[in-house]
Amino acid sequence: MSSVNLLRQEMNTLSKDLVQLLLMRKELSAKIIQEKGIIGLEAKDPHRETELMNLLTKNLKDEDKVFIEAVFAKLFELSRGS
Repeated sequence: MSSVNLLRQEMNTLSKDLVQLLLMRKELSAKIIQEKGIIGLEAKDPHRETELMNLLTKNLKDEDKVFIEAVFAKLFELSRGS
């Protein structure tokens, strides 16, 4: 098997794992939004999003930070349904 095919196989495995984690995150996010609705809070919490983004990107190189910020900004948007 060529090195490209081996790398693609590794990418496929990682992508499948990522899909499962994203679906778990989506389910948890829906539960949080439901709980927030019960106690009268807005789904969007810019302070919490900033706090989480800072936690996730704290020790990353600038180029990785930009990538993770873009991915999570989209996740936040999709999680809120906005």
